[in-house]
Amino acid sequence: MKRIRVQVPATITNVGPGLNTIGIAVKYYNYITIEDASEPGVAIANLNEAEKLSAVEVNHFKKIVCDFWSKIPFEPPTGIKIINDFRIPLNRGLNSMAAGVMGLLLAASQYAELELKPDEILNVFEHYQIGHHNFCASIFGGFVIAVKADRGIVVHKIPFDSELNITLIIPDYEVSGSKMQQLLPKNVSMEDAVFNVGRTALFVASVCSGNFKALNVSMEDKLHQPYRRRLLPAADAISLISKTCDSMGVSLCGDGASLLILHKNNCEATIKKIKNAYLRHKIPVELIHSEIDEMGISLI
Repeated sequence: MKRIRVQVPATITNVGPGLNTIGIAVKYYNYITIEDASEPGVAIANLNEAEKLSAVEVNHFKKIVCDFWSKIPFEPPTGIKIINDFRIPLNRGLNSMAAGVMGLLLAASQYAELELKPDEILNVFEHYQIGHHNFCASIFGGFVIAVKADRGIVVHKIPFDSELNITLIIPDYEVSGSKMQQLLPKNVSMEDAVFNVGRTALFVASVCSGNFKALNVSMEDKLHQPYRRRLLPAADAISLISKTCDSMGVSLCGDGASLLILHKNNCEATIKKIKNAYLRHKIPVELIHSEIDEMGISLI
C-alpha cells in the first residue's frame, strides 16, 4: 500500500516589529498522511485538533488535492485516504491550518512521485493561500526573513543562537485571525514607521550577534501589536511585567492569542509572573518550552 506522511512545524509570524516579515518555525507539528484506500473516492480522517475542522474546511482539503493533481497532471487511484493529524492548536496564532495545507501539498506531490523543492512548495502554497509568504519558516525551517519583491519572494534564513530560549504561552481561548486583521489601521504615522524600522534592525542584529541585552526593546512594536492586544485579557499587565527583564522579548504569535517569549535562562521568574497574570483573569494557559525547528516541512 502506498503511504506518504509529512510533518510541518508551527510558524510564529509577525514576530515583534517584523510585521509580515519575520517568522520562526518551532518544534510543534501537524502530520498529514495520504494513503491508498479500498473504498472509491477521497476519504478524510481528522485527528486531535483537526477534529475541530468545519465541513467547509474539510471540503477545502479535498478540493486542493484534487485540483493540484489535475494540474500536474496525475491520475490518482480509485480510492485515497487523507489523514489530518493536527497537534498544533487551531486559532491560537501558530498557523495550524497553514501547516495543514502545506503538509497536504507536499504529501500530494510525493504521492504523485513529483519532487518539489522548498521554493516550489512556496510557489504552490501561494497559489492556494493568497498572500501568505509570511509562512516561509514552516517550509525552510529556522528564523526566516521573507519579503515580496518584483521577482517573487525573497527568503533569507538567519542562524538562531542556541542560547536564546523559546517559550510559548498558549491560552485556553481562540481568536479569529480575520477579526485581528480588522483591528489594524489602514494608515500609520511616519513616527511609528521609523520606530518599527529601528526595532526590526535592532532585533535582527541582536539575534545575529548573540547580544540579547536589548532584546526587550528590540521586540517592541507600534504597527500591529497595540491594536491586537485589545482583544487579549491581561495584555496590559503582561506588557508591564515583560519590561522588567531586559534579556527577554515578548511578542504576540501571528494573528492569534498565544505569546512568544524569547529569553535567556535568567528570565524564569518573569515568565512565571506572566503566566500568573492570565490565571488572575481566570484563563487557563499551557506553557511550552520549545526549540527552533531548523528542518522545516519534511517527509517522515
